[in-house]
Amino acid sequence: MNGTLPDVGNWSYLIILVMVFIEGPIVTLIAGAMVGAGLLRLDLAYAACAIGNFAADQFWYWLGFVGGHRGFLFRIGWVRRRRRQIEEFEIGMQDHGIKLYLLSKVSMGLFTIPILIAAGIARVNWLRLTVVNLAFEIVWTAFLLFAGLRLGEHIAQMERSLQIAAVVGGVIFLFMAITLYRRAFQRIMQAGRATVP
Repeated sequence: MNGTLPDVGNWSYLIILVMVFIEGPIVTLIAGAMVGAGLLRLDLAYAACAIGNFAADQFWYWLGFVGGHRGFLFRIGWVRRRRRQIEEFEIGMQDHGIKLYLLSKVSMGLFTIPILIAAGIARVNWLRLTVVNLAFEIVWTAFLLFAGLRLGEHIAQMERSLQIAAVVGGVIFLFMAITLYRRAFQRIMQAGRATVP
């Protein structure tokens, strides 16, 4: 009623961790904006986002590793609808697993889950993938948080009524920008596949 967000204390970071696990890039940017606006601590927000992103990647890899050969994985509707895509990624996974993983991260999550499931099914070296995953998350999470932080700093300088409008508008803008980026990336990938004999 008075225009302030409820303070849930340290639970904020657990909530962010869970939300990053579900939708990494967008929530990481939003967490950065909240840090810039003075609502969250940078170190704890960074830790929550990095752990959430790392845990999500590990979950999907191990789901493919355990469930791919036993068959139960493809009983899940979302996975079943992407079976062809997962099988395509699985073919090149042993030779290009790390490159495909990095490509999936740059796609802002567009191919991340199918590639990680395919990596698990193909039994890509877990230790190697985990080392790359850790190194990438350290840099990627910092980049996304910093981008969100810069937005949050600008929001913090506004009047209180404008801050709420700016946060809502910023979230909508980020969601639309990432959606457009993912669609453009998907078209580029499909065009690339069409040109490969």
